[in-house]
This record gives sequence, structure tokens and C-alpha cells, in this order.
Amino acid sequence: MFWAHYAFIMILLTLPIAFYYTRAAKKIASTPNTYINPERKMSFWILGLGIIAGSLGLLLSLAGVGASISLLIAKTVSQPPGIAITDPTRIIRALDVFILLVNFNLLMAHFIGTSISVWLAIKASESRFEYLKITSSGSKSELSEINPH
Repeated sequence: MFWAHYAFIMILLTLPIAFYYTRAAKKIASTPNTYINPERKMSFWILGLGIIAGSLGLLLSLAGVGASISLLIAKTVSQPPGIAITDPTRIIRALDVFILLVNFNLLMAHFIGTSISVWLAIKASESRFEYLKITSSGSKSELSEINPH
């Protein structure tokens, strides 16, 4: 439960970042010159923050899945076959399996979120270089196709 708790907190921290992606995309689409210019190396710092937060969540979730699997294996191995179990803490309960499922779902959620952040960072870099290439060549017809406003 310890690792699941902190992985869930990381999910809650990355949700506003994911929401900001859509808001930033609308701003960039409306006025690209304010966000994309040759002097700046990377205007999209929020993508880097999303990648870092998602990677940290991945590590926390992976630790939770590993701990849950280790607990289930330890409980399974410690049960003597064919003998009634006298210690109720040694049996595998449904809660143990549900904790494993929660940790696995958190791991998948962080993986999907981090993958989206990485994909967006790649696409943003490609678009930035394409936009800078078009604006540096001075072709107004290509520029008007990108930004019709």
C-alpha cells in the first residue's frame, strides 16, 4: 500500500500538467511566434516536467508492483501443503491481490502518461524545427498554410 499511495499522489500531480498540455497547444496554435523563436532552445518546459514526473511515477509504481509480487510469492511459499493454516497472516487474501492490481494499474497509467509526454516532446521539436525552417526561408505562402490567422 505504501508504494501505491505515493504512485497515486504522483498521478494526481501529473493531472494538471496533462490539462496544461491542451491549454498550451491552443495558445501556441493561435500565436506561434511568441512561443517558437530562434533565440530559445526549448519553449515547452512543461513537456520536460511531465516526462520527469511520469518517470518518477513509473519508478514508484514499479517498486509497488515488485513489492506486491514478492509478498504474494512469499505467502505462497510459506504455506505448508496439505496442512491447515493456523496463522491467518500467512494466507493470501483478496486484499493482497487487489493491491497488486492497483499497483499494476498505476504502473500502466504512468507508462501511458509518460509515453504521451515523450511523444508530444518529439512532435513539438519536429514542429518547431519545421516552423523555424519555413520562417527563416521567408516563404509567406507556406507560413500562411501553417497559421491561417
